[in-house]
Amino acid sequence: LGQLTELRKLSLYGNFLTGAFTSVLCRLIHLDYLDFEEIGFENIYLQEIAKEKNKEKERKARYERSLAVSAAAASSHVSQMKVAASLIPLVRKSPNKSKSKQSHASIQKSKEVAEDQLNKEKTALIYFADHAGRYHRQEQPGWCTSDGWDKHDIVSDTWFGILTDSKTGRIKSLKLPSNQLYGKISKFITPLCGIAGKLMVLDLRCNHMTGEIPPCFGYLSSLVEVYLSVNQITGSIPEELGSLQRLEKLGLNGNRLSGLIQQGIILFLMMK
Repeated sequence: LGQLTELRKLSLYGNFLTGAFTSVLCRLIHLDYLDFEEIGFENIYLQEIAKEKNKEKERKARYERSLAVSAAAASSHVSQMKVAASLIPLVRKSPNKSKSKQSHASIQKSKEVAEDQLNKEKTALIYFADHAGRYHRQEQPGWCTSDGWDKHDIVSDTWFGILTDSKTGRIKSLKLPSNQLYGKISKFITPLCGIAGKLMVLDLRCNHMTGEIPPCFGYLSSLVEVYLSVNQITGSIPEELGSLQRLEKLGLNGNRLSGLIQQGIILFLMMK
């Protein structure tokens, strides 16, 4: 999983992953919860892990103390600069009309870009719903709850399972656990990967998703929590998850994941 430096919860039990993790686990100083029961990991020595964690914490504490000293020195320097600047007489400048016009054009352009992003997110969410078993079809009973998803206005908190940013309107959270989602995860997640740049929480656990986790997950750079537990997901854990540097909680237990742990995942664990 690359360099997920903020991961605090990792759940992998109930899959078919293999590998040796002694040296890796010794560096998991930030993990509050780690569950890998019944998946075949080898060479795990808890005493060694505890010792290494304490060493890493001490090194981190020394580093943070040095940063605090540097910050204090920088703050003192800035204060001196402000005093010096206050002694310099102020010179009033006449307003620059051309810059004012450029500023207005820039603001208008930013608004257009923001509106375009919101429209793309709405389109991606509608596609997501249409391909995740939202409607009743033969063996798919349809979602348990889909309030608000029939609306054609902008995405808002009135859509069931959606939480948006109060300032930008961008999607912050998508939570649809135990909601009878069906279909291949790659088919309905992929459209979200390129545009949901503010998505922090993705909770799709306890559904009926199949297929492999798409590598494009790596583009959801704002993710802090991901829960895909208790589905029917197969294949290996994609190494591209390593680009999710803000990720703190990752739940993949209760699926049918298999294969060797990728090199990127080992690097991610060592960064902890």
